[in-house]
Amino acid sequence: MTVNRSSGKMFTLKADRIDNFDGEIQLEITGVPDGFYVPSPLTIEAGHYTAEGAVYAFPDAADPPSDAWQQVKITATAKINGQDLTKQIGNLGDVKLAGQPKLLLSLSPKDAEPVPLDAYRAGDGDRNDPRIWASSYGTQLTSFADLAVADIRTTVTDRNGNITEHEFNRLGNHLTIREFTSRNVRASDPAFYETTFEYSADAKRLADRRVEGNSVERIYDEANPLRFQQGNLLQSRWLADSDRAGDQAEILEAFTNEPI
Repeated sequence: MTVNRSSGKMFTLKADRIDNFDGEIQLEITGVPDGFYVPSPLTIEAGHYTAEGAVYAFPDAADPPSDAWQQVKITATAKINGQDLTKQIGNLGDVKLAGQPKLLLSLSPKDAEPVPLDAYRAGDGDRNDPRIWASSYGTQLTSFADLAVADIRTTVTDRNGNITEHEFNRLGNHLTIREFTSRNVRASDPAFYETTFEYSADAKRLADRRVEGNSVERIYDEANPLRFQQGNLLQSRWLADSDRAGDQAEILEAFTNEPI
């Protein structure tokens, strides 16, 4: 694919489901060259076959080394029979950098001063400074809070009339899944069951908070002085809900990443 500076290009990842596996698949994308940004993780929802993402090029992006895009890794993780199965599935292919497009669109709040397209870029300076978050289209993101705002909402009604609402932030990260109980199967059901997701300023998924009260919390190597290492997952904590914890209130997974 070819990506213009200050712009982005969509791509689609497709799952080849076999053996009746119909569960959720998480796709972690790492090793993206400097000057480019790819939202990660992406999620192929249960029962679905594709997930869409985009490659963005910052205004000052330079051509990376010839083999840089071959170093990008896509790691798929799915839970099968109660255990996480992880598999490397290749990369995004070759990405060519082109010049600035002839037309750029900038979106900004009604009463706010527009952010210059070349003013800031992710990864410069203090990551908690809201000014560093300017999208490739010039839209300003204000640190953690703005990534928790739902900008995209879609509703799915299946053949049985079950209604599920999905909310995403402006980067396409999944924020909320609401499964409505409008069919009145049980009088004691709430109006809906809700699963929520939380993200860091780098759009890394920090937590999944699920319907029954169980959750998953993740810690990344954000204190690492090497920018590319800051997205490495260090720890996952699987926390049980109070009704089903048994003799294990939590399961802790720790990860060690070898330098490349």
